[in-house]
Amino acid sequence: MTVSLYTSIQPQFRTVDGLSIRYAESENPRRGVDALLLSPWPESLYAFEPTWSRLAEHAHLVAVDLPGFGRSERRDTLMSPRAMGEFVVRLADAFGLEQPHVVGPDIGTSAALFAAALYPGRLRSLVVGSGRAAVPLQLGRVLKDRRKISKLS
Repeated sequence: MTVSLYTSIQPQFRTVDGLSIRYAESENPRRGVDALLLSPWPESLYAFEPTWSRLAEHAHLVAVDLPGFGRSERRDTLMSPRAMGEFVVRLADAFGLEQPHVVGPDIGTSAALFAAALYPGRLRSLVVGSGRAAVPLQLGRVLKDRRKISKLS
């Protein structure tokens, strides 16, 4: 028997722009504040599980696996930051999110930045960035050598 640790995120599928997109939506859809959460790679929308309940107390949440990632269908023409940014706006439209906060870690970063640049005022705010880091830093030999060179410069 498989037991899932994921209890508050309930993935579903919806067709957006002809693609099957996996998403999860918080239970109370209208709190007046919307947030569109773009999953990082190689994870999925489950990356938001640890904060889901807490965030849902303050906002209506929609988490998605972007096309070609997680369990969402892929379209080759969307595999550029600009095209994916345009798709992020289509996602917001499909879910009725008028001016959502967008959280776009990892692969969502460039898509969120392009969406904001292409559609000024369409997104309320962006939270973007790259992957995780361990503290204290756990660097391999190549990065350790590079770090020593940087300190000498």
